[in-house]
Order: sequence, then structure tokens, then C-alpha cells
Amino acid sequence: MKPKSKLVLGYILYILLAIAPTALCIGLDWRAYTATPATTVSMSLAGCASLLLVTLQATGHMPTKVKRVVVYGVIAGVLWALKPIVSHLAMLMTAMTAGEVLGLLIAAPMIRTARRQLEAERLGETISKSVEEVIKGRV
Repeated sequence: MKPKSKLVLGYILYILLAIAPTALCIGLDWRAYTATPATTVSMSLAGCASLLLVTLQATGHMPTKVKRVVVYGVIAGVLWALKPIVSHLAMLMTAMTAGEVLGLLIAAPMIRTARRQLEAERLGETISKSVEEVIKGRV
């Protein structure tokens, strides 16, 4: 399998592993999360935000230096969105943590290996091109 394909597969696997435990918890208690329109909207917003964050983290595009005002704004927005399901947050956070651990243990090594192979392949191509140019220049 090509390194690029392995990398994409690793990203997809990481996202699926990170979201699976939370999706399972929500699926098992579906009626509680869709009891009112407020909880449905809350879960939709939280689901979109978590999918975005997991995708950013899996692909390595998660910003490392963020201004505090942005962090506080995101936290306030998340708390506001999750207000109807505060009683379930402990279970959901445990599931999210378990998903992240699964992603780090299973998919992250696969992603690192694929990135190294891709970099080695690019480096090999660059070296071979420069050697060919040197050889053509001498002949």
C-alpha cells in the first residue's frame, strides 16, 4: 500500500476511533438526547464541534498557540450549547477520553509511520533527481 493511502487510512481510522465511544453512549441513551428540541440542537452543535476538533487533531492542523480570549469563547459556547445535557457530561467526557486514547494507541502510530515513509520517499526522489542532473552535467 502506498504511504499516501496509509496516511489517509490512518486519519480516517483515528477519527472513527475517537468518535465511536461517544456515538455508542449517545446511541444507547438516544431518547434522553432527543427528548426536547433544545437537547437535539445542543447535541447537533456539540457533534459538529467535536467532529471538527477531532479531524483537526487527526490531520495535525490543531492550532497550538491560541489567544486566551478565543479559548474562553469556545469554552463558553460549548457550555452554552451543552446546557440541556449537563447531567450526562461526565459519561460523554469519559467516552470522548476513551475514544482519544484508542485513537492515540491504534491510529497515531500508523499515521507517524506513514508520514515518515512519505517523507523518505520524497527525499529519495529529490536525491535521485539531483544525482541524475550531476551525471547529465558530466556526460
